Amino acid sequence: MPARLGKVLYWIACGIAVLFVLTGIVAIIVLSIDGRPGEGLIIFGSCGVIALLVWGFGRACRWVLTDE
Repeated sequence: MPARLGKVLYWIACGIAVLFVLTGIVAIIVLSIDGRPGEGLIIFGSCGVIALLVWGFGRACRWVLTDE
């Protein structure tokens, strides 16, 4: 049971991380069209860091619960 929970938490975290990356990409596109590309890069960078943290949390859950 804990092994399944670890895998589920990992995949949920991966999905959330992908959403953060997509949000950053949309921010770059929208703010570039608006004439503020620098702000888009800052938001993309922030979203990228958050995505890495979320993915790392999911990976840690998987490692702890499944020994993988």
